[in-house]
Amino acid sequence: MLLLTVSTFAIYAVDQQSPSTQVEVIHSGVHLGLELTATIESSTLFQGENLTVVAEVNNTLARSVEVNATSMTNPAAGPCEQELAAGVNVYSGDYSYSELFNNGSRPTPLLLYDPLLIYCPALPPLNFSYSFHPDSDIATIQAFNGGSQLFSETEAIKEPSVVTGYWAGSSESNISFYYFPAGKYTVVVFDSWGQEVMGYFDVS
Repeated sequence: MLLLTVSTFAIYAVDQQSPSTQVEVIHSGVHLGLELTATIESSTLFQGENLTVVAEVNNTLARSVEVNATSMTNPAAGPCEQELAAGVNVYSGDYSYSELFNNGSRPTPLLLYDPLLIYCPALPPLNFSYSFHPDSDIATIQAFNGGSQLFSETEAIKEPSVVTGYWAGSSESNISFYYFPAGKYTVVVFDSWGQEVMGYFDVS
C-alpha cells in the first residue's frame, strides 16, 4: 500500500510492506537533487526491543551533485555535533505532519541519550563538502576547519540510529532510563539540507 502526504515542502511516499516484515520506508521529495529516505526496520516492537532507523541520502540525478554542510547533532546519538548527514527524533504519540510542522508549537521530543554521561568538547563546528556520485548514495566528503582540509573520504551516506528508550526526570539528580512503554510513537528523520520525513512505530 502506498500512502501519500502532501505538504508545502515535499511529497512523502510511505511504502508499507506486509505485516510479517514490519518495515516502513519513507521517502522525502527531491531537494537540490537529493532524496532523504528513512527506514524503520521494525515498526512493531515489544518493550525493550531496539528501534533501528536508517537514514539514507541519495542523489537522484544522472550527474554529480555538490552540497555543503556543517557538523550536526543526531539526538539519537547524543548532544555533540559530529560528522553526520542526518538525525533522528522520537515523539511519544501518533502525530500528523501538520501537528508537528505547521502549528508553530512542535511537541518536545523524547531525550534519547543520558545527559549526565555525555560531555561535548568546546570545538568549532567543522565544514563539509559532499560530492555525490550520479544516481547514488555514495559521496566523497571533504572536511575543513577554517581554511585547512582535515580529511577526504568516500562512503555511502547511510546512517543507522539504534535506541531502546529514553531518559526522563525532574532534575539532574533523578534522571532515569525508561524503555519505550506500550503505545504509539512518531519518528522524524532530518538531514543537513533541510529535508524531514516522518514515520511511526508501535510498542506492545
